[in-house]
Amino acid sequence: MARIAMCYPARLAISLLAGLLVLSRPAAAAESASRTVPIVISSAGLAGSFYTSELSLTNRGATAATLRFTYTAAFGGGGGTGTDTLAAGRQKTVADAIQYLISIGVPIPSSGNRGGVLRVDFTGLSTSDAGAVTVRTTTAVSGGRAGLSYPAFASGLGGTAYLCGLRQNGTDRSNVALLNAGGAGAGDVVLRLTAFSGDPAAPASAVLPDLTLSPGGFFQYTEILKGPGFENGWVRVEQIAGTANYYAYATILDQTTSDGSFVPPLNEDAAYAGPGLTLPVVVETSAFSTEVVLTNLSSAPITVRLSYVADAVQTSDSTASVSITLASHEQKVIPNFVQYLRSQGVPGVGAAGAT
Repeated sequence: MARIAMCYPARLAISLLAGLLVLSRPAAAAESASRTVPIVISSAGLAGSFYTSELSLTNRGATAATLRFTYTAAFGGGGGTGTDTLAAGRQKTVADAIQYLISIGVPIPSSGNRGGVLRVDFTGLSTSDAGAVTVRTTTAVSGGRAGLSYPAFASGLGGTAYLCGLRQNGTDRSNVALLNAGGAGAGDVVLRLTAFSGDPAAPASAVLPDLTLSPGGFFQYTEILKGPGFENGWVRVEQIAGTANYYAYATILDQTTSDGSFVPPLNEDAAYAGPGLTLPVVVETSAFSTEVVLTNLSSAPITVRLSYVADAVQTSDSTASVSITLASHEQKVIPNFVQYLRSQGVPGVGAAGAT
């Protein structure tokens, strides 16, 4: 005779009726969650750009959720709250976040350059991780739109964080943005930013004036490396006063098209954790190549070993490796990583092909 073992959660209610074992699960308690979008905008930018933010709201859970939006203006005025609902298992995408917020009653001016921090509070979720918010901020270009995408975050940072891979030249520009991620009553936070040159031939650093942000406050340093005159560099952010969490991020934008990359922050643990990292995809095709940026945050030289694994690598283990030594505080930008391996004569990397 077959035997079947069954395990049930401790909270499962069991009742025996007329020889049948009837199992019923108590109704799950509604969960809540908060997500913060660093910035949503409808605003002109550099190089003739005009940015708008597309907002995607996702409920992966099994119950309908209520969403409360709290908008704190960074520029352009306005601010306040509005609510909406999102059915179970559904995703809503709105093309213009600012207009959407106005449509649900958030008092924001109907015209002009506007932008601010957006907090989204989910209630009624079936699980606390069922709600998500994603933004695409783009500008119109010939043949489509260019820009960048970024997720809302659940909690901010404390202590020290780093923003790497920045550059300022005729091709690219870099911005750094910061916000007070604490809720109402969390108090001000004071941040100190230091920009470092990534050029080992011209090591230097520049300390910016301390920045004070009230709860929900936002500030952007446009072209942050331009002032100190660094073409290649990175930024350290230190929290020197206040107990509220903060958030920091950077953007790297093309000087012509304003197409960009979102650079998330690295806290101390992430910056110094573990012996290695993995980049899931590195490509070389007729249309795309992968740029790799290596940053040494420490005051001592380090050596990094890079191992590229691909079917096209002609070695026994399909791996091509190279070691690179970085000086103190050096940042090395490798525009096309596969071509770099080829230029260094790394075994197994043949001539450029279709892929």
